[in-house]
Amino acid sequence: MEAPDMVLIERFMGKRIDPQTGGIYHLTFEPPESPEVTRRIKPIENQSEKFLRKQLLHYHRNIEGIRAAVCKGTTKIINADQPKTDVFAQVYHFLCQQPRSVAPQCPRVILQGPRGSGKGTQAALLSAKYGLVNISMVELIKQAIADNSKVGNMMSTYIDKKMMGKSKNNRHLMECGPLPDNIVLKCLVERLSKLDCATKGWVLRGYPKVQDPS
Repeated sequence: MEAPDMVLIERFMGKRIDPQTGGIYHLTFEPPESPEVTRRIKPIENQSEKFLRKQLLHYHRNIEGIRAAVCKGTTKIINADQPKTDVFAQVYHFLCQQPRSVAPQCPRVILQGPRGSGKGTQAALLSAKYGLVNISMVELIKQAIADNSKVGNMMSTYIDKKMMGKSKNNRHLMECGPLPDNIVLKCLVERLSKLDCATKGWVLRGYPKVQDPS
């Protein structure tokens, strides 16, 4: 999913969150309907153009290598600079064109794109349409750390070392840079091995972010 950087920056900078419900809004494209919610919404965490441009640079440096690592014929580049319903129509059409067999299938979809390209929106639509498990790599990492799981503790230790000198309240996952691929992959494999993913299939976003993940 691709869009010009300036479009992505506009989308990102206009995002707001309702701290009471966790709902996400956009000042231009999806403003709150309730005046009460309008008064509550705040900028999302780490919302700065400098922060996004750094992420976009990392994305542009790695995306071609990521595409080359995926089997040809199973990928499609979609223009994300259009209404979300049009984007979904193209995603849906592409998935329906894929070769089918009589063997039992477990749908596996990976959405790639820079921040602000609409991966989360399209993942939610695909999840609702096909009953797929919706997996965000960032949320998966946060949950593993919150649960104090074995892999979560490994991530937490790494973040503590990278963010030494910052109080835990001022830390942000994105600021510590990419986590070691072997730890991230272990976290992902554990999730994809669960029964719901094995039986329903899944749609994944936020991974891989480098050209050659371990």
